[in-house]
Amino acid sequence: MKKLLSLALVLILVFLSIYAYGFQETSTRADLLVFGAPPKEDGSLGSTLESRLIKAKQYLLVHEEARAILLGGGSPLSEAQAMADYLVEAGVSKDRLILEENSSSTWTNLIEARQLMEELGIDKALALSSDYHMLRIRFLAKRLDMELYPLPAKTPAGVLIPSYGREVLALIKSFFLDR
Repeated sequence: MKKLLSLALVLILVFLSIYAYGFQETSTRADLLVFGAPPKEDGSLGSTLESRLIKAKQYLLVHEEARAILLGGGSPLSEAQAMADYLVEAGVSKDRLILEENSSSTWTNLIEARQLMEELGIDKALALSSDYHMLRIRFLAKRLDMELYPLPAKTPAGVLIPSYGREVLALIKSFFLDR
């Protein structure tokens, strides 16, 4: 029983840390790393990815000098390509979009992003993802010595509970396995 209570306490503390970190937003101006989420089977955007892209569009239309590295593989339509299609349709020049289509997890997103940032001469960036994702991104970025600042998108109400629940487990997994 004590082990079960200890586990419950740890999970609650992890959840609260994820929740609290999602409210941190920076005023730093920089290029963006936009973390993908799988599009629906028909190629349309899920609510999580759409929320991230609305935030990316708003930032990119105001900060016309900023570029965006769009992160995410998958097939037949990669997450990065789905994001590029949306942003171009929203009025963002495709010349400002860099697609990274090889990654399949937050860890590999960051490894690929670090390589692209080095190639492009980017020393710091804004990490744009869902609020629940910010703590893990920051934690993993520190492991890779990346200078990232949070730019969280609000998680849609319909996916709030499963997203946070999954993120608790993903953060614990990343703590032990993503190195």
